[in-house]
Amino acid sequence: MRHLAINLLCWISLLSTTACWAAGSQAGFPKQLTDLAGRQVTLSAPPLRLFLTQPRQLYALATLLDNPTEHLAGWAYPLAVFDPSMAQRFTTQWPALAQLPTLSHAPTPQLDSEALLNLAPDLVLFDLSRASSVEGSPLAQLLDELGIAYLFIDFNRHPLENTPKSLALLGEALNATPRANRMISLIEQRLARIDQGLAELRLTEHPTEPPRVLINVAPGVKVDCCRTNLRNGLADLVARAGGENIADALTPGASATLSNEWVLSHPPDVVINTAGQWAAGDGMQRLPKTSARLATNCPAGSISTPFSKVSSTRCGTASTKAPLPLWH
Repeated sequence: MRHLAINLLCWISLLSTTACWAAGSQAGFPKQLTDLAGRQVTLSAPPLRLFLTQPRQLYALATLLDNPTEHLAGWAYPLAVFDPSMAQRFTTQWPALAQLPTLSHAPTPQLDSEALLNLAPDLVLFDLSRASSVEGSPLAQLLDELGIAYLFIDFNRHPLENTPKSLALLGEALNATPRANRMISLIEQRLARIDQGLAELRLTEHPTEPPRVLINVAPGVKVDCCRTNLRNGLADLVARAGGENIADALTPGASATLSNEWVLSHPPDVVINTAGQWAAGDGMQRLPKTSARLATNCPAGSISTPFSKVSSTRCGTASTKAPLPLWH
């Protein structure tokens, strides 16, 4: 408790110092924002010490700020955990990133409140997926008591809908609205081009039904088959592109992990694998271009086929067309 009290005194002292530093950039503050969880948040001054609970939030900050490291107090764990290549590129561009304080070196569901406060943040960024666990929690209560603002943003759950909203929110918070608007405009232009191309494709090819798509999240990392997106994440992109997510057949609230048997009974035309520099597993290895065999009966519990061969296994159907594997 004594250690926490000392940390709080340090935090108050540092906050006072940064407030003096920011005195020249107070235009537009205080300002009230609405985050992606629908919360009304008041920022009394421009944030100068952000804490990232998800290191991939740095991608967004890199589009809005010339040097985001100048605005960072720390992060929950380093970006290199997920994306060592991009982490290296960022560190080359902004060497101070290598010294950025971190609470852990692996993804952890719980944040150390004392360690976080010791970093003296004035704005904490949370992923929207954590809203239910954060709101009303002891950490949230402590942040509220100390007047440390926090925002929920989302680039993952519903990327098409929430990416522009999150960029606009961060632009407001960081006095970077013009850059945020340019990025949003670029996204809208690219989506319009995609929509136009899809419309032209439908006119020329007259597809009778949408392609059936299996979204396979980080194949080979935690399960052989298959973590997927139900009605979020890449599922939004598949729907926008005119595909049919085979997981739509599941009831709402169902597990996002599919079994070999289930995939074999709902054979896809296209398999989209999320790629990355995963620490273990090489996903589906290599999918054959044509069917290697035909399984005429696939009773539940009788299939032990690794998912790398699911593409060549069809239950009760005679097809020589294997699904098209795509890496995202």
